Amino acid sequence: MSIRSQFITKQNYTGRRRIKQKQELISVKILSRGPEEAGIEVRWSEDEIIRQSRIDPHTARQLVLDVMFLGTTERFELKVGRTQDQFEIPECPDDAQLDFRLKVVSIAPGSNGLLLGASASIHLETGNGDQEAGTVSSGFFNLNKSDSLAGRIWEVNWPEPDNPIVYVDRTYISKFGEKPVFSAHVFPEILRSIMTGILLRMDELDQVSEGSVADDWLKFVEQKLEYPLRGEEAPDLETPTEKLDAVDRVIEIFACKPWRGGKTLLEEFV
Repeated sequence: MSIRSQFITKQNYTGRRRIKQKQELISVKILSRGPEEAGIEVRWSEDEIIRQSRIDPHTARQLVLDVMFLGTTERFELKVGRTQDQFEIPECPDDAQLDFRLKVVSIAPGSNGLLLGASASIHLETGNGDQEAGTVSSGFFNLNKSDSLAGRIWEVNWPEPDNPIVYVDRTYISKFGEKPVFSAHVFPEILRSIMTGILLRMDELDQVSEGSVADDWLKFVEQKLEYPLRGEEAPDLETPTEKLDAVDRVIEIFACKPWRGGKTLLEEFV
């Protein structure tokens, strides 16, 4: 297992390319979580990353994976000529939320350190390690367990406008996470919080980065709930009131939609 990490204090986003999140480009899998460290496996294709991101293939460069948690950034170099590697993340508590970003950094003279391309937050694959320590996943919907919500059942944090992170009280989800009461009580309000945040934070929904967490939530509403928010069929949402009315309509559709066994979440609960 390779170990390479360093603190990152300076980043340059000038003229960067966006790296799409596709399985053939980059994937990250949690292998283990311990009290003080985490193990991950990374698979990547440098040729496809450069080609699909339209970065000059002749530029001297280094692929890196930045892992952000608890206000710290650890950087791992993805070695030239390899397509997969394993890394250990030191001083990483088992309940820390991990945020992964792939970046292409110039190492050419005169532009050393210039950021050539970057991805949005990378969605995790399910590994063989113990996922109970931090995350419960359902597609793009990741519930991160927390012991520090100050008496609240859940909360949504926004480290970036297109990257909402959901935290749920560890004791609560351990007791009720597999029961209908959890879905009926928690899911509609989490969806309300996230959609409100997206609509009020984003001036133009059509400009939301493809593959970002916000894009996944918008696709869920547009495809699963059949409520258009982008494109010609989307309603004009100019004022905060119009945006909040749209959120109310999304929650109404979500609550009335049959999910498991042809029942709504409330019907399944009662």
